[in-house]
Amino acid sequence: MKQPQFNLQQAHRWFAVECNNHAWDLIEKSDRTADETDAMLHAAHASCHHWLQIGGELEHARACTLLATAYHRAGFFERGMHFALRALACLEEPGITPTPFDRACAHGAMAANCLLADRKPDAALHASAGGEAAAQCEESGERDLVEQLYPINHRA
Repeated sequence: MKQPQFNLQQAHRWFAVECNNHAWDLIEKSDRTADETDAMLHAAHASCHHWLQIGGELEHARACTLLATAYHRAGFFERGMHFALRALACLEEPGITPTPFDRACAHGAMAANCLLADRKPDAALHASAGGEAAAQCEESGERDLVEQLYPINHRA
């Protein structure tokens, strides 16, 4: 295969970040159309693909949390739970140090998908774990963002 005329690692990073940001913009959009919902899922998958090329387990966990959140917002809780489980498993891998925000978001995404699936005991379990992690967030605005994205953390 012919080598590209650009830095492939930089390209993967650029696309990972851009697709990530686009997916989150669509996740946060309240009046998303069906086409935008499809674009949200495509962007989340594209971001994950590019992070898998250049990142480690922490980036994989974050990408899976994005996918879990996107699938939740699209109403596909089974796929959402699949990716939330992947995120939580990645966060347990040896050698990585997830932040409380990482843990809060992964558990929040799982709780939200479990609630959508009418699995209230599981939702409560993950909401509790997500709430505990969110309480440990020290960065400005992280706790508020967790509450905004995953309000289940505070009502399950």
